[in-house]
Amino acid sequence: MRSPAGRLRSSLLAAVSALALALWGHASWAEPPDRVLKLYAKEFAIEPSSTHVAAGEVRIMLMNEGTLDHALAIEGREGVVLRVPPGGAAQASVNLPEGEYVFYCPRAGHRERGMVGRLRVGAGR
Repeated sequence: MRSPAGRLRSSLLAAVSALALALWGHASWAEPPDRVLKLYAKEFAIEPSSTHVAAGEVRIMLMNEGTLDHALAIEGREGVVLRVPPGGAAQASVNLPEGEYVFYCPRAGHRERGMVGRLRVGAGR
């Protein structure tokens, strides 16, 4: 049987996750759509696995639809790591110069099992 503190922690996590899910589809900021990158993680994939955004300040949103902890890192952009528990969401803004990038889950063994994708940044599709 869980302690009162454990039940409270579980309730708070559920409430925060529900709020994140409710706000997930709502554009409550002023970024144009080509400046928002929505990614979905699960065992063992990140979707979409290939995508495109405009160069400049980009809001990256990661939703964890899996049952394990997942994260997101971008090769060549050290310091850009989002960590997300199961059912959770995280976001960060990052300045991305034009180019080709690889994004992946840096958790041990996840990239090797398929949690990797490509991001094209720039004016053309």
